[in-house]
Amino acid sequence: MNLLTLIGICLLIGLGQGKTFLTIDGQIDMANSLRHMVANFAQIPNMANLSYDPELERKAKSITCEHHPTGPFTFFVGPSEKEWQKISNPQYLQNQVNLRSLAEKYPKFFDPDQTKIGCTELKLKCFDFVCLLGPKSDEQDSEAMNKKKR
Repeated sequence: MNLLTLIGICLLIGLGQGKTFLTIDGQIDMANSLRHMVANFAQIPNMANLSYDPELERKAKSITCEHHPTGPFTFFVGPSEKEWQKISNPQYLQNQVNLRSLAEKYPKFFDPDQTKIGCTELKLKCFDFVCLLGPKSDEQDSEAMNKKKR
């Protein structure tokens, strides 16, 4: 992993704290870099690239602690501020065990079939940062998990 990649990932991590100075395309590029890096170390095959979806972002902005919209997307709660600080440490990202751990802790973000994303910072008491990823929905994830258990 080169220094530019580490810097880029640290910038991505800062996005959850509203410290963004990248364009949306830059943010998506950083998200895709992180997804592919984690996919490589966690052995997740066929990781798709994400593209920004303004409709998903609009829906994400409507989320409250009591109401989560439903549709052809999955709901992802970003890490807490404390967790962002830990993840943004370049030494943390150089450790392959930590990269695999990210895949396990945030499986919805690292779902290789998701191709669209829209995120927002909400600063609610239940969570600070949320994303909607599509086109796979939470219901499809549940159905797939139930089939695997049979």
